Amino acid sequence: MAVFASESGQWAACRKCTGLVRKRDWKALTNRAVKEFVKRHRISKQEVTAVRAQLAEVDRLFAEHMKP
Repeated sequence: MAVFASESGQWAACRKCTGLVRKRDWKALTNRAVKEFVKRHRISKQEVTAVRAQLAEVDRLFAEHMKP
């Protein structure tokens, strides 16, 4: 099923993240992505802010291109 307004592209996510996308809960999706990223990659507290900003931008762009 196409989810983007352009009728193209695909996406994949785990069950929890899929639920957040369907609810359009972008803040929770960003928080979950940051938590999982930090868990998998040892980064400093200072780097968490930058990672959060980057992932929030990805989520914003994803949301911007979804079908209404």
